[in-house]
Amino acid sequence: MKNRTLCSLLLALAVAAPAAATGAPGAPHLRHSKADTSLATSTLLNKSTLGSGWVVASHSTSGQVVCDNAATPNESDLTETGGASGPLFTRPEQAIAQSTHVFATSAQAATAWARMMPPKLVICMEQEVENLSAMSAPVYVTAWYRLRFAPLATRVAGYRVVARATTTKKTKETVYLDVLLLGHDRTMTTLILSALKAPFSNGFEQGLARTLAAQLNKG
Repeated sequence: MKNRTLCSLLLALAVAAPAAATGAPGAPHLRHSKADTSLATSTLLNKSTLGSGWVVASHSTSGQVVCDNAATPNESDLTETGGASGPLFTRPEQAIAQSTHVFATSAQAATAWARMMPPKLVICMEQEVENLSAMSAPVYVTAWYRLRFAPLATRVAGYRVVARATTTKKTKETVYLDVLLLGHDRTMTTLILSALKAPFSNGFEQGLARTLAAQLNKG
């Protein structure tokens, strides 16, 4: 992408997972153990899993953003016992980031999952997209919809927010932000995929969902 502002926007979207920041109001209590941190790390994607053309743009992503109080799921009554964030992967006009969280019990993980579902998740995604307007590329959301996945042995859900970004030269580009969530037992992983001009293909995202489901089931 020739426009550097839009490239920066794309990368910023990729590292923005809809979740409460550590220590923020509504965030879960952190009681990380070595075993559960290792479990979270074992679910992360790597470059070979993604296929050809991907490079590691950053070895660390926070996977955390703070939405307003109405959009942030309240997890203050839950305990997170493990967590890990993968690197930021990029290829031309696309970026991917991932974070995984392990909860104290499977019941707590199921509660976290239920609280993440719309409308809070979509509102948070829309906020994150439009907040990037401050980067000198005005952005406004035009649509959102649910992504459909084949049945898996884990909980799986996905959502796409579509937006229009105006460049410094007054041309417009379409921006896509996809969020895939998978949960199994005590673990929930969030995958953020951002793209310019064209969204990720259904086949690519279905393949990632199958790969992540297999990794979660191993835990």
